[in-house]
Amino acid sequence: MGKPGWVYQYEAYAGKIVAERKTPGASVGFALNGEPVYEQGFGFRNAEEGLPCTPTTVHGIGSVTKSFTCVAIMQLQERGQLQVTDAVSKYLPEFRTPHAEYTSQITIHHFMTHSAGLPPLPSLFPAMGSTFRNDPNRKHFGLSVDMDQFADINSYADLMEFIASFKFEPLGAPGTRFSYSNDGYGLLGAIIERVSGISYERYVAENILAPAGMADSTFDLERVEKHPETTQLYGPNTDKEGAIEAQPGWWQSPSQQAAGFLRSTVPDMLRYMEIYRTGGMVGHGRILTPDSVAAMKRPYIQCAPGMHYGYGLMLTPFHGATLVEHGGAVKGVAAQVVCVPEKGITGVALTNVSGGPAVSLAMGGVNALMGLPLETNRVEYIETAIDPDRLEEYMGEYTSTEGAQIIVKAADGKLVGEMRGKEMPGRCVGADTFALAMPGEEMAITFLRDDSGTVVQASSGFRILSKVQ
Repeated sequence: MGKPGWVYQYEAYAGKIVAERKTPGASVGFALNGEPVYEQGFGFRNAEEGLPCTPTTVHGIGSVTKSFTCVAIMQLQERGQLQVTDAVSKYLPEFRTPHAEYTSQITIHHFMTHSAGLPPLPSLFPAMGSTFRNDPNRKHFGLSVDMDQFADINSYADLMEFIASFKFEPLGAPGTRFSYSNDGYGLLGAIIERVSGISYERYVAENILAPAGMADSTFDLERVEKHPETTQLYGPNTDKEGAIEAQPGWWQSPSQQAAGFLRSTVPDMLRYMEIYRTGGMVGHGRILTPDSVAAMKRPYIQCAPGMHYGYGLMLTPFHGATLVEHGGAVKGVAAQVVCVPEKGITGVALTNVSGGPAVSLAMGGVNALMGLPLETNRVEYIETAIDPDRLEEYMGEYTSTEGAQIIVKAADGKLVGEMRGKEMPGRCVGADTFALAMPGEEMAITFLRDDSGTVVQASSGFRILSKVQ
């Protein structure tokens, strides 16, 4: 029996994407009503040795880990050991921020929805300690973080002390503003440890990975490195235009494991995504109750135009259905998981290069299974007219202490964003909102004003950046 027609179309599409984006290797898989319908590797897990990428190649999944953290929180809530409405200080009494009143109001829910009011902080880099500090390739990531000013963050206590002592202004009262926070998720790991009495990694292994049959998924770097199919890591060499090269050495963070450091495979992740398709079941085993899954998939706060955030998941209306999704990105990792419960579709794309086309590879399969053009984007932005004279309001540099920078300027009557030396033409798609041209999919940027109407911040890449000039 030959392949279904959509598979031929998808493989041509995926092969083109992998080649155009200079992706050394990718592993993808899709399932329909719980049955895998396509699992395939593209390119190489180790290009230098000619070793192919396969569905069972171990990749990092980055921030897809955050949904596992939320599954753990929901399990503990089901057991009556905590409530998501509990104040964080109930479990972490030493947690402090520069705003004492807001600190007392921050709940577990706020950490889970990135709405605690924490701005992007530079803690992740010292939290990766020597694996980041001693990596000669970190210079290629365009992060303007001076590591000499920070001591390594080796524990949850160190992380809480860092947040308490770092000078920053809260973005607003808890629950009012969305800005992606690895710090909040790191501390969810601390809460899981204190409530369960075991380490975060052990909790996830015993209560999620083992029951779901995810035998090749682990936080343990020793296991990762001994696995016969673990991928090499790749990234850009910014000293050579367009060059992609091997950049060995996994980054690791003891205090932020819960934010993004699980490694997995396509078959394991397809099993995991069944939780969101079925309402908590993987095979004949129950991981969560239907009510807990429904709570995770509830759109609590807008995280980008057309997209909302649940608990460790993004929710996007999509052609009469809902995309339940999340991405992950760290050195040598670009990952995307998707589920369209109404259509019975689950999917995963794992790539071994920083900035890899995981979203395009995952959405191409979803689109094929839904009978849509394979290039269909998650959100389609409709251009609106804007007086070119108004562009001056947005001009300037926007940064975060996490190391992000966007320079906004105008050219030929159009807004242009610049990141890492690359210009991205923008088109107006709403009030104070523009869509910037990026490889694979446009990125929205929304400018935020103070009470006097002056533009002072920009929300882009799921983070709020401050205007500095």
